[in-house]
Amino acid sequence: MNSKIDRDQFIRMRKRGLSKAEISRRLECSSKQLGRIEKELTEKGFEFPEPVRIDEEIETITQRVLLKMGVTSSEVGRVTGVSRQAIYKKFAEC
Repeated sequence: MNSKIDRDQFIRMRKRGLSKAEISRRLECSSKQLGRIEKELTEKGFEFPEPVRIDEEIETITQRVLLKMGVTSSEVGRVTGVSRQAIYKKFAEC
């Protein structure tokens, strides 16, 4: 579990419409932690859109293609909104 959550990354992901559950998976932290952060940000005036479902198969294909093209795992994670560690775990063979 990740004890330090990048709030800017969380905000970007929520504004893209990702759910807290999806962000939790990508950032490798608990949904409860994200709920506390979202509550704090909402109290400060941040507004977040309703979550949308991202097709995981398309996301996985995109990540795999980028890695095969030689894009670093850090950049793939940044572009697709997933932590570098999650990319390492998902594509250990790349």
